Amino acid sequence: MLEDLWENLVLARDLDGELDREEAIERVGRTKVEGARAEGRRGRRRLVLNA
Repeated sequence: MLEDLWENLVLARDLDGELDREEAIERVGRTKVEGARAEGRRGRRRLVLNA
C-alpha cells in the first residue's frame, strides 16, 4: 500500500513537470512512467473532444 502511494506520487510529479522523466523512471520504472504518460494523453484528448 505504501509502495502504491509512492508510485502515484512520483507519477503525478512527473506528469505535472515537477520531476524529470529520467528520475521518475529510476524511481518507479519505465513501464509505469510510460503507461501513466499514455493514460494522461488519452485523458487530455477526451477533455478536448468533450469541450
